Amino acid sequence: MRQGAALRAISTLPTVPPWSKWHLVAAVQVADAIAVLSASAFSVFVIRCFTDVEVVSAGTALTAAIVMAFVAHCVLRSMGAYEYSLIGRAYASSTLAAGSWCLGISPLLLLAMIRDSQNSCTQYWVMIWLLSSAVLLVFFRSISARGNVALLRSKNLGHTICIIGTGNEARSCASQVQRNQSDIILLGYFWPNDRDLGASIDAPCLGPLSQLPNFLQQHRVDELIVATSLHQREAVEDLISYLRCLPVTLSIWPESLNLPNICIAPSEGSTDKVTLLRFGSAPLQGWRWLQKDVQDRTIALMALLLFLPVFLIVAIGIRLSSPGPVFFRQMREGYCGRQFRMFKFRTMHATASQPSDKLVLATREDHRVYPLGALLRKTSLDELPQLLNVLAGDMWLVGPRPHSPLATAAGRLYPEAVRQYAARHRTKPGITGWAQINGWRGPTVTPEQIEQRVAHDIYYVENWSPLLDLRILAKTAVHGFVDPNAF
Repeated sequence: MRQGAALRAISTLPTVPPWSKWHLVAAVQVADAIAVLSASAFSVFVIRCFTDVEVVSAGTALTAAIVMAFVAHCVLRSMGAYEYSLIGRAYASSTLAAGSWCLGISPLLLLAMIRDSQNSCTQYWVMIWLLSSAVLLVFFRSISARGNVALLRSKNLGHTICIIGTGNEARSCASQVQRNQSDIILLGYFWPNDRDLGASIDAPCLGPLSQLPNFLQQHRVDELIVATSLHQREAVEDLISYLRCLPVTLSIWPESLNLPNICIAPSEGSTDKVTLLRFGSAPLQGWRWLQKDVQDRTIALMALLLFLPVFLIVAIGIRLSSPGPVFFRQMREGYCGRQFRMFKFRTMHATASQPSDKLVLATREDHRVYPLGALLRKTSLDELPQLLNVLAGDMWLVGPRPHSPLATAAGRLYPEAVRQYAARHRTKPGITGWAQINGWRGPTVTPEQIEQRVAHDIYYVENWSPLLDLRILAKTAVHGFVDPNAF
């Protein structure tokens, strides 16, 4: 009965706004960069109009503008000028942005005065650049503050949350969050377990916690708030461990903390008048996700063009040596558990490559693998078509390897064999990964093999950086194509 109520509630969810806080912050960051670049061009134009001296060439001015735009971004970020709560306040946001910019460019102004003490034009150029940038920063920040208000009023901007809990703590959380934060949109609540039948809150009931992963796949949820009192240590640990596997920011309502001995290492975060305890963040949020996505798709496109002759040779070889299609397509689990069709060069006889309810992994000297297919598997060339998956947005170049939903270790499905298995799905899967370059590639006969893979995958997810990606790609290029476990 309660399940049916949950299904009906999902159909009556509040409208999810197209813009989140991150979108507005990103727009402000882009506007700041445009302000610095535009002011640089304006300052050069003014100097050239009123003097006959060419202060700097167009190339030098553009280079200096790009460098200073990056410097300005770093300074503004370090000064907290990109906090969402600040962007909505025009005066505070404008003064901090202009002051931070002046602080960032002052070394350049000092250098210009020392280097060209006899040439006042260079000094004027830098000073005009400084002042015009400050004016544009103030102008854009004022527009951003007004835009924030307009978007909130039109319900086109909002921070979507779901509450975990149904008792008095959940009711208190929902009441205070909605009363004190105008940008909060409460989508509904999930009940943690079948025994938690306390007072329900004034929001749609979304079902039991087991339905949360599917809900995250279909709706944008910016934050989950745990607002339920679980008096058993194991229950709290199980709940937190489960939620940490989800690709979403996690917080806990302070009134729910009835167990002072349980340490979840929270960092206090407060927005307006509501204070929450953060104990988990979605990895690769905002610009980091965009940076990773653009980086991997760009490299994948370059690699696809580079290996295009290899693609053609392998495709012709497959058609000549084994009847059947060139590509093998199989369903794999990706970001947030979504399933997608992954491409590989077919390495087994066509009759052995047909979809089945039972997954049988390849073994050494597998009779299903034809001779050219064995060579492709040994050299990992069968993985090259996954570059198409990267361009399509299903995968990244580097990330946890995508597994089949039917994959098992010692007769147990992967999620059953490893408790934290779902934590791999907080990012997109990859062609290569941290586990693969550290020797955990190949069959999973024992539980230890999948446990080590998952442990390495989680390390990558929680410690991602562009340098780590480059390290993995470099090691894959040198040692990763031919591997003893590739068969």
